Amino acid sequence: MFRFSAPVLRKGLFVAAAAGLVSLVAPAAAGADQIHANDSGPITYYHDTNFNGQYDQSWPVAYGDCRSLDKPIGHAKSAVNNSYYDAVFWSDSKCKGKSYTLRPGESTSNFGFKAHGLGG
Repeated sequence: MFRFSAPVLRKGLFVAAAAGLVSLVAPAAAGADQIHANDSGPITYYHDTNFNGQYDQSWPVAYGDCRSLDKPIGHAKSAVNNSYYDAVFWSDSKCKGKSYTLRPGESTSNFGFKAHGLGG
């Protein structure tokens, strides 16, 4: 069995890292406002009713957090929840006011209001 001193081990790691054999950088952590669950799909929301108009997608938002829908599409009026988590759409971009909850796998062709926020 070989034993390496600390300087030799550090030099070996440096050479391996330089060669791309070892990653010394940890992957970036996901933002606190989003959940990336295994096999969980995105939430797709549409500017108009009946799944029409511009659309955007979001990963589920963690409970207690809020994501504004004001950019890029301005607001949402319909959505499909392909995630494993509840998607709560709010009439206010700070997740206040009227709300509509889409359970996992559900969709709605009309919230009954313009949604400006998505919360968990």
